[in-house]
Amino acid sequence: MKEKQKNIIQQMVVGIVSTLFVIGLFYYALFHGVIHDWAMKIWQMIKIIIN
Repeated sequence: MKEKQKNIIQQMVVGIVSTLFVIGLFYYALFHGVIHDWAMKIWQMIKIIIN
């Protein structure tokens, strides 16, 4: 494997890992904030409709 190809692969891996990390942070922040409250409201509405 050439040195140039190795560097490109390393950059791709670092890019993918950092992108996943950022997406994970955003998902975690949203899930425990806005989306969590929204999901609880919907769940309570579903419970009211069922009962």
